[in-house]
Amino acid sequence: MLLKIVDYIQGKSHSVDVLLAIHAISSNNGSVRWKDVKQWFKQQGKTISDSTFRDRRTELAEIGLVEKEPIDPLRFNTKMTPKGMKVAETIIDLITKLEEVEGDKT
Repeated sequence: MLLKIVDYIQGKSHSVDVLLAIHAISSNNGSVRWKDVKQWFKQQGKTISDSTFRDRRTELAEIGLVEKEPIDPLRFNTKMTPKGMKVAETIIDLITKLEEVEGDKT
């Protein structure tokens, strides 16, 4: 149910999904690789192409929510910024509250 609400909020671009994936993964080890994001999506019952991930990561970096960390001239890991952490946590709080409203049958 979580990602159905997220899908509605974000439309088709996966921006929120990517931010939440990076947030969830980076809380364990700080730096996120593409294969980690792909696995997170699979666990959520979704898929994302590598080009979609790269595009969303670039957009998130442009607005200061993530940082790209070069690991070689062509590849990057991704790390949350403090601003990105606050935004992701705010989105998670919103989703939690929406789920509570959905569960409230009064």
